[in-house]
Amino acid sequence: MRTNRIWRSFLSLFLFFSICFFPLFACGKKHSGNSTPTPPGKNPEDSPDSEEPTPALPGTPTRTPSQDQYRSVGVITKSGARCSGVILRHGVFATAKHCFHKVLPEGDAVQAWALYFPENGEISTSTLVVSGEDIKQVIFDGDQNDIAYVIYTAEKTKGIVPIDTESILRAPPEAEVPLHLVGFPTLKSLSLIRLTSYICKTTGKTGLLPPKPHDELGYDGLLYDTDCVAWFGNSGGPIFQVSKVETDKVEASPVSVIGVVSHTFDVTEEGDLISSLVKVDQYGSHVLSTNLSPFAQAQKLDEVLAMGIPDAD
Repeated sequence: MRTNRIWRSFLSLFLFFSICFFPLFACGKKHSGNSTPTPPGKNPEDSPDSEEPTPALPGTPTRTPSQDQYRSVGVITKSGARCSGVILRHGVFATAKHCFHKVLPEGDAVQAWALYFPENGEISTSTLVVSGEDIKQVIFDGDQNDIAYVIYTAEKTKGIVPIDTESILRAPPEAEVPLHLVGFPTLKSLSLIRLTSYICKTTGKTGLLPPKPHDELGYDGLLYDTDCVAWFGNSGGPIFQVSKVETDKVEASPVSVIGVVSHTFDVTEEGDLISSLVKVDQYGSHVLSTNLSPFAQAQKLDEVLAMGIPDAD
């Protein structure tokens, strides 16, 4: 009997990990080439979470929970797949195109996705959920970016979830610009907590992820590199520009949202993560090279924003 109980416990844990962790990024493909990025993370099964975290040096990018701040940053999920994203206007949620495996959901497939907006930064039973018939449409932006928009019933968040960003930056990000990367990465605690990576900036490095012959929904625009901390689940999350005088403060006010998290350059020629560049902090594994797909390359942004409702209306 004891053996059976142990076996059932093991099976339950196995199913839990399978549902929660596979896949956390909708894009887990390998890409060859030194300048070809892959999603920021690797299989959590291979994660060095058991290692002792290394304390961050003063002035280096770090992560901290975001409770009352960045309420408009939420989670998009379907059948265990999960990404982050942000409300640009009520009714318009921006995330990454590759979170959908770059296959545009249509018909009933659209309503299989759900949006979650936790009030205190942690997903719970009281978290606001937008799902079913309130998910109206998914729109992919042009082939110059990794940006997708989820159109939903605006009244589900209007007056409930405040929009954090003051504006959408449509110019290429500049090197050394102070940034906050916000999202819901996979954590060793198994919780879903909104984390902010701060004291980070653009690095001046850029790269491409060209469309493949069999992949008409690829994107060939530039991805801009940052040193913001990220991991599985951060894809699609927003990167905010903040005031330079508040660079080292997690409570700094966002000035603009400049793009969404896409990939990382910390990979081998075969497309695998360079293990020596995977770090560990108190929350778990992460990489320090995170690419953003900028709204500067967005081709359908005005069209999509017209479908939403701003906070002021």
